Amino acid sequence: MKAGLKQTGKTDVVLVALVLILVVFGLAALFSASEYNGRVRFHDSAYYFKKQLFATALGLLVMYLVAKTDYHLPVVLAPAAYLSLLLSTAVLIFGQEINGSKRWLNLGPLSFQPSEFSKMAVILFLVWQISRTKKKTTGFWFMARTMLTLLPVVGLVGSN
Repeated sequence: MKAGLKQTGKTDVVLVALVLILVVFGLAALFSASEYNGRVRFHDSAYYFKKQLFATALGLLVMYLVAKTDYHLPVVLAPAAYLSLLLSTAVLIFGQEINGSKRWLNLGPLSFQPSEFSKMAVILFLVWQISRTKKKTTGFWFMARTMLTLLPVVGLVGSN
């Protein structure tokens, strides 16, 4: 932390207000655009709206929890998170094929894309790796190690 700047722990009210305004407009646009399709397909004009409202509430909860979490914690857990690349590999074997490509894993009623976790895991793992480097970060071996870290991701992208 730079001298003269101190952490206050206060919520950025403007940022939260902007996020909530975008959420409300997004939900209104979704309802407007999907009302007819929801009524025809599912006999519920708010089908897509309800689904998105649930996902939005879950996202806002996660946003709140992340804002209250010490930012050092995810970096400490980065090596374990890097193992989420195994879930991306599992998609190749057990994944559900939608529109000609396998990208989703089903766990009962929930389905998710492990690639979304893998993106964050690779970023956190690189932060962890760089923060543990005691020497300068400009040498050949540092770059080689960083590229090796990214190699599994390149392999998964290439397999799709």
